Amino acid sequence: MQTNDLLRIAGLTAVLISAGTNALGQSARFERVSPHCHMLMGKGGTSNVGAVVTAGGTLLVNPPGGEDAGAALEALKRIGPGRVRWMVYTDLGFEIAGGSEVFSKQGVLTLSSADRDSAMKSAAPGGSSPLRLVFKSQLRLFPENLEIKLFSPTSNWHQGGDIAVFVPAEKVLMVGDIYSPSSLPDLGGDTAGASPVAWLNALKQVIDSIPLLKSAMPQPKPDPEKAAEEPKTLEELVAVIPAAGRRSNLMEMKELLATAQRLRTEVARAVAQGRERESFLDSPAFRPFGNLANLESFATRMYDELRRR
Repeated sequence: MQTNDLLRIAGLTAVLISAGTNALGQSARFERVSPHCHMLMGKGGTSNVGAVVTAGGTLLVNPPGGEDAGAALEALKRIGPGRVRWMVYTDLGFEIAGGSEVFSKQGVLTLSSADRDSAMKSAAPGGSSPLRLVFKSQLRLFPENLEIKLFSPTSNWHQGGDIAVFVPAEKVLMVGDIYSPSSLPDLGGDTAGASPVAWLNALKQVIDSIPLLKSAMPQPKPDPEKAAEEPKTLEELVAVIPAAGRRSNLMEMKELLATAQRLRTEVARAVAQGRERESFLDSPAFRPFGNLANLESFATRMYDELRRR
């Protein structure tokens, strides 16, 4: 994404925020994912909001702007009285459109990677939160002795990169547009500089960073009056809160990555054979991927990128 594109997005989102959005409404509710992690489903174009709530402070992930900021805070009050101390945006676009100014006035600290901080200064000069803690690649918080890990993949497939949040003890991962269930990333519109190959690498980095360990905590005994549940894999036990769409898990993330890697193999084969892009998009080799959202725009960008190599 070029600087001019970022400035245009910043202008559009500023208009939306100043007009005051109210997509969430006063009936907004956080869904409990684990003892400390919660998810507020986005509505009307807003992203999902994650929250890690402890007595030592609350971390908000992708807090909204405009009137939705107030709705999110009201929804938080129904969870507990913990003060919001930190916020983080998983994607540059969410930060531009989010409620950093609203929350900064309340003393909330924005956590940002070095890449994000640089991109934010270019996209919205003077508009970024003055309360910022910038980390290079990883940052750990320990409110109430609960570890919260923030990390940024080194493979930047779009401007500003990604920031992911992981709570190891509760096996909860919060991500941005790097992952949506059953969907490839949207590489159309203003994502002129986005790279599908770099996205594959970034998604793999996020997946590989999640340790798959059995819980040391004693598990409750099954209720003999209830039917036995199918045992879950370690990947299925890791809950994933994406920026858009329903709650998912690490198994589904791995399946999407494997599918996208197979798509890359087919695209690379077509490029090596000298086939035209349109011919490949109409071929039987392309059809097995038809259930994925954003498929055609992603495959088109992938084809063009591999052909240039």
